[in-house]
Amino acid sequence: SLRLNGAVLTDAADADAGQVVRGTDGVDRVRVTLGDLLPGANATVVVKAVVAADASGSLRNVGTLTYTLDGGTPVEVASPAVGTVVAMPAVTLAKELIDGDSVRLGEQVRFRITFGNASSTLPVRDAVLVDTLPAGLGFVSADLQPQAEGQVVTWRLGTLAPGQTGALVLTARAVVHDGEAPLVNRATLRGANTEPVQASARALQLLGFLGE
Repeated sequence: SLRLNGAVLTDAADADAGQVVRGTDGVDRVRVTLGDLLPGANATVVVKAVVAADASGSLRNVGTLTYTLDGGTPVEVASPAVGTVVAMPAVTLAKELIDGDSVRLGEQVRFRITFGNASSTLPVRDAVLVDTLPAGLGFVSADLQPQAEGQVVTWRLGTLAPGQTGALVLTARAVVHDGEAPLVNRATLRGANTEPVQASARALQLLGFLGE
C-alpha cells in the first residue's frame, strides 16, 4: 500500500499519483508524482510491501528523487540503502538404518526418519519430505501416509510449528541384486520459507538369496 503525507494512494496504472511499475528485470518500482514543491515544503511517502515466500538473506532498498529546477536538466538523488535481514526457520533431518547392515533379496529393511523445525519463533510453511529409494529397494509401507511413485516416496507435512518435531518408519524390500556396491538411502526436507536439508542412512549391503 502507498501513502503520501498520510493520504492513501492507489496502485492502479491509470489512477492517482501512486503507481507500482514492474520493470523488464521483474523488479517492482514504486513511483509517486509529487508535483511542484514550494520552498521549505516536504513530503513523506510510506510504502508497505510483503516479503516473498522464497526471499532469503538481506533485502536492500533505495529511494530515488528526480527533479528539475526552472525547467533545466533533471537531477537525480538517491537515499542511503536500507537493509532488511530476512529471518528464516531452519529444518532438521536425520535418517538411520534400524536393522542390520545387510539384507538378502526378498527381505525387508526399515529406516527411521526424524525431522523438525529448529526455530523457536518461526513456522516452516509447506514442508515436504522426500525419500528416494536406491535401485535395488522397493517401497513396502511407511508411517504418515506418504505418496509413493516408483522409487520416490513423498510426505506433504504442511506447516511445522516452531519447535515441532516428528518421526516415521519407512519399510522397503530388497528386490534386485545388482553389483556389489552398497546402497545409500537419502532423504530431503524442504519448506517454502527455508533452505532444504538432506540426510542419509549408513550404507546397506544387498546380498543374494541364501546359498548363492
